[in-house]
This record gives sequence, structure tokens and C-alpha cells, in this order.
Amino acid sequence: MLPVSRAVLMARRPLSLRSSPLIMQGIRFESTNTPSTPPTPVSPARETAHSSPSAGPSQQQQQQEKPKSKHKLVYREIWPPFIRVLAYASAVYFSLQLTWQYLDGREQKELEADVRRQLEEEVRKEMIKKAERAKSDQDAIAQKAKGWFSWATGK
Repeated sequence: MLPVSRAVLMARRPLSLRSSPLIMQGIRFESTNTPSTPPTPVSPARETAHSSPSAGPSQQQQQQEKPKSKHKLVYREIWPPFIRVLAYASAVYFSLQLTWQYLDGREQKELEADVRRQLEEEVRKEMIKKAERAKSDQDAIAQKAKGWFSWATGK
């Protein structure tokens, strides 16, 4: 039985089987003489037997994938997403920090404005009291200065 290319099999198969996960994963199928039976998947052992005899050991080694080392997996699969997450987290942290500082400064300005208003109000009240006291003191001096000895004592 000769191996059939995937394109030929895709053309013969019904539409519902064309998007099969086995096709998507790249598993080859062998055709049978009867069109009513579905094609059977080729096992890896049989697949190497069907490969051309001129295929050298390098092609067979490439077909059999070596497991990747854990060191390479860390640098290829873990570090890039980790760095990306770290960058996003840093951006979020600094934006929140900047927002907090802006809001804190705004609140501080409002508090300072309230304290300034209170102090200005107290100063105004004190100036009014002082002006009233000075006026009452002048009136008291004018009333006491009626005596004959007031020019010497100031009272």
C-alpha cells in the first residue's frame, strides 16, 4: 500500500472530517482500497518504515524530537511572559503611585486653604476687637480727662 498525501486525503474526505484534530496535528493517513472505510492513522514506527531508504540518520533524528532541557524552557517559555507581567505590574504601580500623589497634593491644598481661611477669619476678628478696644479706650480717656489734674497723669 502506498502512502497518500494529505491533500489527496483531504479532497476525498467529507467536510466534517477535514477539520479533524488529527489532521490539524499533522498525522498522516493511509488509504485503503475500499472508499467506505475511513483511513487509518500511520503509527510512527510504520511511518519511518515508509520513509525513503535514502533518508539519512539526520532526518530520522530530526523526526524524533529531543525533549527540551528545563534550562531552555525557563528562558524561552517562562522568562518572557514573566518580564512582560513585571513590566505591566510596574506600569500599573507607578501610575497608581502618581495618581495617589496627585490626589494627596490636591487634598493637602484644600486643607491648607481651609486653615488659611480660618486664620484670616481669626485675624479679622482680632483686628475688629482691637479697633473697638482702642475706640472705647479713647472714649474712657476723654471722659476721665475732665478733672483739673488730668493733664499731668494722662487720665
